[in-house]
Amino acid sequence: MGAIIAREVGKRNQNAHFPLLVAAAYAPTVIYTAGLSSSIGLSVATKGHFLEEVIGVIPTSETIFHPGTITILIALVITMPIFIILMAPKKDIIPFTSSNKTEAKSKAIAETDSSENYPAIKLEKTPILGILSGLIGLIYIIAEFINGRDLDLNIINLTFLSLGLLFHQSLSQYAHAFKDAATSISPIILQFPFYAGIIAVLGSSGLAESIVNWMASISNKDTFDVFTYWTAGLVNLLAPSGGGQWALQGPLQVAAGAQLGVDHSITAMAVGWGDGWTNLIQPFWALPILSVVGLHIRHIMGYCILLSIWVGALTTVLLFFVY
Repeated sequence: MGAIIAREVGKRNQNAHFPLLVAAAYAPTVIYTAGLSSSIGLSVATKGHFLEEVIGVIPTSETIFHPGTITILIALVITMPIFIILMAPKKDIIPFTSSNKTEAKSKAIAETDSSENYPAIKLEKTPILGILSGLIGLIYIIAEFINGRDLDLNIINLTFLSLGLLFHQSLSQYAHAFKDAATSISPIILQFPFYAGIIAVLGSSGLAESIVNWMASISNKDTFDVFTYWTAGLVNLLAPSGGGQWALQGPLQVAAGAQLGVDHSITAMAVGWGDGWTNLIQPFWALPILSVVGLHIRHIMGYCILLSIWVGALTTVLLFFVY
């Protein structure tokens, strides 16, 4: 919806800087945790959630509709548009044109062709990574069947993903084929399995636990929610899924907060705010929007980084006082 609104506003106002308009449409992802789509707020309010034995069922009056949450929401809703207005360029304005998408695609192709020697481009095009990734998946599947695992949805998904990587060989070729098949939603469908893998690695390796334990060791009851916010922002860069992040970080964060006497609802919301905060600089959720409007991530990332600095600073201060 944000992409469609930005495109339609750009059509009607040629004086608007279109990249900033798209960045503005994407910016509200930072406040989703205070709304009715809050993954964490709704999860802990649902009977039978995976942490119910530890924290019980927490009503939304203590999370989404908590006065502190509403205060932060209002502060961001008021100040973010002002900050966006201040970022608007006075000259070299790039208006929306019907050829945005075509131009963006041709520029991307040209830049790719002219940057063959870049390490990232080489890694994308080498068949080694694609074949290796596909083989790892297939070996895991075979090992699971040998150990007596039944066929389930996860195995089906991993089988198709692994075979696709193996047959297409290079990562870039597989990504292009995925885009041809699923168009604007292809980044979400393709990347989610990999982020699920990253979440598993963070959990099984103990890295997430180490981050949380370090944070808890230098915080106290008054500063715990702030450090939780920062930690959640860091973890979100590696695993940009609110529900997935809560499944990984929630048990660790709740246990650390309990030792300091921090209310579980505050811990949950601090994780939620941190998850939303670094969405601005984690391009995962921006990819579908960019596909619709025909821009590249570099066109909006500068604005998103500046806005994330403001959001992070303001939310940090407010978290210290309102919860």
